[in-house]
Amino acid sequence: MPANRVHPRHKVAGVWVAGGCRSSSRNGLTLLELLIAAALIAVAALVVAEAFAAGFRVWQRASQLGGAYADSVIALESFQKDLCNTTPCRLTAFRGGGNWVEIPSIITMPDTQGATEQPGLIRYEVNASGQGLDRLIRSLDVASPEKQRRETLAGGVKSVAFLYADPGAQPGGAITWVGEWAGRTNTPAAVKVKWQGQQGGEAFEFERTVALPVR
Repeated sequence: MPANRVHPRHKVAGVWVAGGCRSSSRNGLTLLELLIAAALIAVAALVVAEAFAAGFRVWQRASQLGGAYADSVIALESFQKDLCNTTPCRLTAFRGGGNWVEIPSIITMPDTQGATEQPGLIRYEVNASGQGLDRLIRSLDVASPEKQRRETLAGGVKSVAFLYADPGAQPGGAITWVGEWAGRTNTPAAVKVKWQGQQGGEAFEFERTVALPVR
């Protein structure tokens, strides 16, 4: 019997393999591989869900803040339009305080024949709750069946401050900003609005200066 026995070789699929060895192929995944794959899928799903939730929160805050901004912009546009249409008359004069303004103007109010243009006042003021800006239209015509009407232009208001440009306060016509305009027959050269608002936990502020027409 030879000392070194050579194992017979077999040709399997074109490859010679030693006798006693068998070619094997593995089908499917092991339990460990399945657990790893499941863990990776769970992590990916968690990341996607967190990103979606964060995006939704950002969108919600932006929507809330955008709504407050939109209301404020609309209120300021209305205020600017009324200021530009200021029409002083003998019945009333322009007046203003720190958080209110009364603008003499020609307003449209209903009467027995439908509606007429008549002298009136347009007042902007922070409402009693301190959370909104109101626009009050009041007729000076005693025959008008509807003397006044009120509407809230913007909510979420923290504060609204009005300042008035007085061109005659300093020698040489230099403009001085004052916090009150009362007991005068003229109108200010301009009105400055400082606005602070809040909605949904987000605060914002802006400022606008409106020049009044020279009469």
